Amino acid sequence: MVTIGFEGLSLSEDQQSVQIGDYRFSGTQYSPLKIYTTAEGYPSQVLHPAAWSNSVTIERLDGQPFTLSSFKHGGSFFAEANDATITATQVGGGTLTDSFSSSGSKSQLATKTLEGWTNLTQVVITFVGGDNESFGALDDFVLEASTSPTIPTAPTIPTDPPIPTAPPIPPTPTIPTNTTPELQDATTCRNIGGTDYVWSYS
Repeated sequence: MVTIGFEGLSLSEDQQSVQIGDYRFSGTQYSPLKIYTTAEGYPSQVLHPAAWSNSVTIERLDGQPFTLSSFKHGGSFFAEANDATITATQVGGGTLTDSFSSSGSKSQLATKTLEGWTNLTQVVITFVGGDNESFGALDDFVLEASTSPTIPTAPTIPTDPPIPTAPPIPPTPTIPTNTTPELQDATTCRNIGGTDYVWSYS
């Protein structure tokens, strides 16, 4: 488990994503990310969308699932209250949703705790809706790599033993023609099966 904050981080004016450890935090096409510091009244450096009604997306760099246990949130750069929704996509396509509201306080960040938010592929925090459609500060994400459920391997089906080959049929024995002198006047006949028989006349 790791807690990801934004201390010592600086972002360019239009930077849309930042990589910290094994995780990527991304803004949107219309709202890059900003870092605000204690100089702006926050207790530490915080991540902040650049524009109202936009989102911050969290993913692992290696695409593996992860767990999000909690994070901190606070008022906007202008000390405005804000409302936000949290949507997570799980391995297999399931979704989890939650929400939070922040007061306009910048000096004290609140903690949002999430139970059972595991096997996630992506988390999106969207500052939109509610009574205060604004934006706000984010900090101290508690994250951990999680393992997808293992799908058991199907058992091997044994193959049938080979069918034995039938033995060859022996050839039909040949019955020799009778050649004794006293049967010289005999008539030889052949039946349907091809075997010769000798008829004797006395």
